[in-house]
Amino acid sequence: MSTDFPKLRRTIEDGIAIGLHIGAVVHVRHQGQVVADFAIGAADIDPFRPLRVDQQMLWLSAGKPLTAIAVGILNDRGRVDFEAPVIDYIPDFGRHGKEGITIRNLMTHTHAYKPPRLDWPRMSREAIIEQICDAQPLEGETPGQYAAYDPQSTWYLLSEIVTLAAGRPNHEFVKDEVLTPLGCDTASIGMNAEDWTAARDAGRLAVLHDTTSSARERIDLTAAAAGKPLAGDPAIDHAHHPSRWVGDDAQRAAAHNPGGGSLGRAADLSAVYQCLLDAGKTPDGSYLLRTETVEQMTRRQRIGLKDNSFGQVIDWGLGFLVNSLHYGSPAVPYSYGRHASEDTFGHGGMQSSSGFADPVHEIAAAIIFNGLPGEPKHQKRILDANSALYEDLEIT
Repeated sequence: MSTDFPKLRRTIEDGIAIGLHIGAVVHVRHQGQVVADFAIGAADIDPFRPLRVDQQMLWLSAGKPLTAIAVGILNDRGRVDFEAPVIDYIPDFGRHGKEGITIRNLMTHTHAYKPPRLDWPRMSREAIIEQICDAQPLEGETPGQYAAYDPQSTWYLLSEIVTLAAGRPNHEFVKDEVLTPLGCDTASIGMNAEDWTAARDAGRLAVLHDTTSSARERIDLTAAAAGKPLAGDPAIDHAHHPSRWVGDDAQRAAAHNPGGGSLGRAADLSAVYQCLLDAGKTPDGSYLLRTETVEQMTRRQRIGLKDNSFGQVIDWGLGFLVNSLHYGSPAVPYSYGRHASEDTFGHGGMQSSSGFADPVHEIAAAIIFNGLPGEPKHQKRILDANSALYEDLEIT
């Protein structure tokens, strides 16, 4: 086993060279021990600023399990029931014949209604919930039998259920009841606008970059680090510089979006998965979740259904994507790599990040790239990176 992770490092560096990203942060725990905690590349290249492991990075959808865990905690406390209809908590959701949809349906993406377009962060939370409540069921489809990944509306519903059951906003409950007990003080679902601005100005944030154009050009970080001008450089044409992603702003952070607004260090994300590997136990020996709840959430609950959003058969736990490569398609999105066990579970973030746990091989890992190169390029990138991670651990 190489604790230097040469194959994974080379995969990241190759991606930098062709412009998929300008940097990445990796945190890996194996058999409960930290075996990788490193950053490669830059946070910005014009001017050059190196990427650091202590910087907060957007997790996007990789942060969705935080809200799922919050639902699990409230289930353990008797305040939320996985099997209960959503209308038990949000009565208006029953409009147009949706009264039979359960919390389990939301967490397995089998709710069978047409998700509305949500104009967040310009819409208030109340307006978002109202729009979701008014959504129409899919004609001829049955909840629990129709599968389609929903990137936003289900997570707003789950967030609202947590808020109502806990008596405080979901992002506050997650901070106090999930992240703080795990020692993840730099992680959160969104940030207050003034806190985001202060973190940005202090260099604590490493923002994402749109690399859909720069991925066509080679990025020479050595030149950038040396302060050489990049405009006009044949290797890095100024027109193809990776631009800061428009999603990185104070307004979006302050929306506390449960579906895509989480941020923190890679170490924080892997700590969440280590807790789940440890059957819900926190570093101080207490339990975040009951062991039975962890097992229920992270094992297959939706099995063998074609996901109509991704066009692939994908299995789900309650809020977690369970490894589905065994169905034979290399195109399964947000893969955990070619060598992950079938029991591996986790969640990816749009074109950027991967957090997962492999209970067979005792791995809890997070890889966060700071470039959004488009879905096809990212899917190959994350498959190769996670595969290299296992190969460096000599697990093949």
